[in-house]
Amino acid sequence: SVWHFDRPGLPLMTARLSLPGGAGVVAPNEAGVAELAADMLMEGAGDMDAAAFSDALDLLGATITAAAGRDATTVALSGLTKNAGPSLALLSKALAAPRLGQESFAHAKSLHLEGLRQMVDLAPTLASRAASETFYGAGDPDAYPISGYAETIGGLSLDAVRAYHTTWHGPEGAVLLMAGDLRDDAAQALVEKHLSAWKQAAPRRARVRKPVQRPDKLELYIVDRPGAAQTVVRFVFPGVGFG
Repeated sequence: SVWHFDRPGLPLMTARLSLPGGAGVVAPNEAGVAELAADMLMEGAGDMDAAAFSDALDLLGATITAAAGRDATTVALSGLTKNAGPSLALLSKALAAPRLGQESFAHAKSLHLEGLRQMVDLAPTLASRAASETFYGAGDPDAYPISGYAETIGGLSLDAVRAYHTTWHGPEGAVLLMAGDLRDDAAQALVEKHLSAWKQAAPRRARVRKPVQRPDKLELYIVDRPGAAQTVVRFVFPGVGFG
């Protein structure tokens, strides 16, 4: 599904691709694999390693970022309208032929673990994790952080990342939003040229959301962190069902 918004005036364009999946379809023992798979989209594609891929984007004046959310992974492209074609070609290559090799996996995993180590002692991080874990309950995909835990990331294999990519980084159910100094016919031609060959590699399973067990009275949980410079208080309420 493609949405296009013609915004003349500046020689710039943005494309934002939303891929169904995200952390919500991940098993508890693989928490963080969706974010790690998104990180690895930036580790090179096709015959280009991460440095060559980054250099190719720089030459075009373009940037590509990827991030996993709770219900989707978003891949975003920004750049010059005159270079929209080759920029979309790089985006397509990252999606269809990422370099999911052992070396790039080790690099992405190391960076991911370092980021988790820096966050683990922060009071807001502890409060958010405790709130989700107690509200949703063990085993619910919404209970654990999108980035995962050090122990789950540490236990992930390259095969797990490849399996996630094959299943969820495909065009089935994806939405592409494009905005910038592009006419409708030009945008359509670019998408057909650079993304029409992108195929779904594996069937997907539907995510099933279980009802949250609402407590009948206020419950209080305390996470004691001696020496912490901050105190964080979180109130968590049941809300409108997702749909």
